[in-house]
Amino acid sequence: MTATRIAIPLLPAADTGFAPLAVIRVWQQRRRERSELRRLLADAHLLADTGLERRVVEVEAAKPFWLA
Repeated sequence: MTATRIAIPLLPAADTGFAPLAVIRVWQQRRRERSELRRLLADAHLLADTGLERRVVEVEAAKPFWLA
């Protein structure tokens, strides 16, 4: 069984250095994505449609928003 990894960048690429608002936007996006992953876990048919393995989705959904 091969594990599939979902890659979410830590910070967006920016030429201007540290951008606090960009960090907040990334965190908000991660929160939304992980919420959707938790919703997939509740519906086996939706999860099967994605082609992702349940364990991979469980691990990613369990991460806090500040972790990539």
